[in-house]
Amino acid sequence: MFTLSWGSSARGNSGSGEIMKVVEGYVKQRVDGIFLQPVELAPEFEKINHDVIDLLKASKIPVVLLDADYKTLPERGDFDIVGIDNVSAAWVATEHLIDHGA
Repeated sequence: MFTLSWGSSARGNSGSGEIMKVVEGYVKQRVDGIFLQPVELAPEFEKINHDVIDLLKASKIPVVLLDADYKTLPERGDFDIVGIDNVSAAWVATEHLIDHGA
């Protein structure tokens, strides 16, 4: 079984309290792992991300980050990150359209 939580809480619009409640719920459920999109568009995004990561590390829940690190460049966190190279994807899509007469 899997669960997906996505929306305003993922963007940090509802503040850290809502995000922490969701993560604490997963900790209580003893989930096998979490794919996490770090908060990027909130005034206190660094604190929110570090609070979430600290809780997940303490709970020993494996984490894979989606599209971004929880630390700000040039720092690098210690989780794997899965993302897309938008420039290469756009290039491939454009070539495909041109090859097909667009």
